[in-house]
Amino acid sequence: MELPTLPSDPVACSLSVADLRQREEVWSSLASTVLRSKVALPDGVRLVFEADHALAHRLVDLVVAERECCGWASWTLDYGADATVIEVRAVGPAAKAVRLMFETA
Repeated sequence: MELPTLPSDPVACSLSVADLRQREEVWSSLASTVLRSKVALPDGVRLVFEADHALAHRLVDLVVAERECCGWASWTLDYGADATVIEVRAVGPAAKAVRLMFETA
């Protein structure tokens, strides 16, 4: 599997404070209900969710939204029979920012 090219933009989120809080609530809700595991990677984090078709569609929408506001990281989603996996990766100091976002630093 070929890894995607990682963005080199500065680490910054373009969401307003209110939108950021709302996005954090979405991630928190998913983490407390359907997240199976999260694993720190040297360059980011891997989030493993239940394998559910409706959930996968919700996660696709969320990943697309994250790509818009946090384009400095690479957001990938893989949907399979056993799980839906999101990997968020970044280079340099941005990798630590990714791990902090998902509390795996």
